[in-house]
Amino acid sequence: MANSDRKPVSKKDAILITGAAGFIGQNLRARLHALGYENLLPYDLDSPSGSLRAYAKQATFVYHLAGVNRPKDPAEFYSGNASLTEELLGLLRQDQNKAPVLLSSSAQAGNGSDYAKSKESAEATLLAHSKENGSPVYPFRLPGVFGKW
Repeated sequence: MANSDRKPVSKKDAILITGAAGFIGQNLRARLHALGYENLLPYDLDSPSGSLRAYAKQATFVYHLAGVNRPKDPAEFYSGNASLTEELLGLLRQDQNKAPVLLSSSAQAGNGSDYAKSKESAEATLLAHSKENGSPVYPFRLPGVFGKW
């Protein structure tokens, strides 16, 4: 199905939210719930093993919000940002799931820090996924996030 032929996500469709326990994830879940979305698939670090795979298989839209921004070791930036993105997108391709994917990135991308490099890597993986899988993708570089939770 061509991108322009995609149907809007219905309130009963499965929506995967990675980073669902984080600041943005909690707010997004609350808002979607208030709007009547019934099939939210929240994924975070405490989710049971195998749940990402199961959720990726059934998702009709993915909000990929998970990420690491204050690790003890800079290597965690890459495992929590770039590698998790690779894993998620690989699972979608494996199941031939062409669900649109929105990736939360950062306005810090481009500043040369390990955090920025890990976010840039995630963005590049997302764009390559779109070319390979034909999925619509939406990388968002968030400039600053403040509010409830």
